[in-house]
Parts: sequence; C-alpha cells; structure tokens
Amino acid sequence: MEILQTVLWPLTALLEVALEVFHSVLGSYGLSIICLSLLVSTLLLPISSYARRLEMKDKERLDAMAPAIAEVKANHKGQERFERIDAIYQEHSYHPIKSMVSLVPLLIQLPFLIAALFLLMDYPPIQ
Repeated sequence: MEILQTVLWPLTALLEVALEVFHSVLGSYGLSIICLSLLVSTLLLPISSYARRLEMKDKERLDAMAPAIAEVKANHKGQERFERIDAIYQEHSYHPIKSMVSLVPLLIQLPFLIAALFLLMDYPPIQ
C-alpha cells in the first residue's frame, strides 16, 4: 500500500491543492469535494469519450462476426472449431485481447479514485 501511495503521491498532492483552492473559494469541504469530483470528471471526459468510441468499434466488429461464429459453434467441434473461429478473427483483424479496450475508462479513472482515497482518508480538516 505504501508503494502505491508513493507512486500516486504527485496526483494526491495535485488533488490536495485543488481541494484547498475549492475550499478557499467555497468555505466548505463537502462542496469542495463535490467540485473536485466534477473537475476530475471533466478533465477525464475526452479520454473516456475516446475509450468509449474504441469500445463501440469493438462491439460493432463483434456483432459483424457473431453470425459466422454462431454457425461454426453449431456445426464444428474441437480443433476444427478453433481453427475456423481463428480464421474468422483473422478475416476481421480481431483478437480476443482487443475486447479489453472496454476496461480503459476504468483504468484511467482508477488512479484518481485511489489518490482521492489516500488524500481524504487521513485529511486533518475533514476529521
């Protein structure tokens, strides 16, 4: 856990500065936390939007392959089934690992969430 705190320290420090700026303007830590959350969401919006577009492109590719894969699964077994599905994947320039692109928005937001947790966990003014 300490390693993670060390790695995320710059992000935690940045969030702390933003929190203090919001507090100096608003005078409330509750409202400041809400504004901090909105700020981070706004900053991550372009990246999350791009990741969603990649996810939709992947879904369209999977939908295009679905009928052929269903036919292969219904009519073939074992090694032949594997080879035919692999041929369909190659025909559509697809690899199952590419479906991991749907995790990108979460992986982008996770460091910010953990840094905010580290910041607010023992933040003296909030206690």
